[in-house]
Amino acid sequence: MNKRPIELLSKNDLDSFERDGAVCLRDVFTADWLATIEIGMERNFKNPGKYAHYYARNNSGQTYLNDVASWQRNPEYKRYVFESPAAEIAARLMHSSKVNIFYDSAFYRTAGTTAPTPWHQDVPYWCIQGAQVCSVWMPIDPVPRDSALEFIRGSHRWQDIFYRPSFFSDDGIHTFESDSHARDTAEVQRSVAPDIDANRDSYDVLAWEMTPGDCLVFSGMVFHGGRGNHSPSHPLRALATRWAGDDATYALKPEGADPQLEGHGLVDGDPFGGEMFPVAWPRQEYAPKA
Repeated sequence: MNKRPIELLSKNDLDSFERDGAVCLRDVFTADWLATIEIGMERNFKNPGKYAHYYARNNSGQTYLNDVASWQRNPEYKRYVFESPAAEIAARLMHSSKVNIFYDSAFYRTAGTTAPTPWHQDVPYWCIQGAQVCSVWMPIDPVPRDSALEFIRGSHRWQDIFYRPSFFSDDGIHTFESDSHARDTAEVQRSVAPDIDANRDSYDVLAWEMTPGDCLVFSGMVFHGGRGNHSPSHPLRALATRWAGDDATYALKPEGADPQLEGHGLVDGDPFGGEMFPVAWPRQEYAPKA
């Protein structure tokens, strides 16, 4: 299995991530990694953990399941976190001297499950703050363009924090009433997210058709969403790992975080670390407590 990217990141990759807030990297993960993650994901989906959400389910068997923070109980995910190229990619794209694993997030849509991912920013949901926060999103199934995640180019630099739309099919809203952390020192507006789908011509939308082995890397503040799985015959499974860089700190969200991670012992403003958020790159031997 490859532990480093098959090819070193190019200047164009680094520039694209910094400018656009998202980049697609091709042929990063070998077939061995894909097979390993498939084993872990199938076990995960048969036995979801305490943070799992069924965002959509119907009597026809169509399912949109998301489970998070599973790497400590899933050996395949744990191996991916500490041995795959993902952590190094995140660190190098963010120009961070190290990265801590924040959490993992497994997505599973059965064939034809078109329940969308609403347009949103990630950081407003999370107990984290900082510019050096990103996700590495790695599919193990082909991703056609009509099922791809979409990003608004450069939106990670917007000075807005939006209300947190619900991922559930009831279209409920999680309000974002307060946050003690302003981005930079600017006054942050908290407003309803723009309706991208009704005004697509007004935005520069990025998206990529993907094959297994590719990955997306995107900022925690880039505005993004998805249209669900439009394949009539194949599932759409992807493992996203969330990474905390040098400037990332634990952020207490008065209105609650999603996921509401517990047992980490951190308080507002603490750097990430400890058993729940260990350093994954530079590589070091991870030895959980007995």
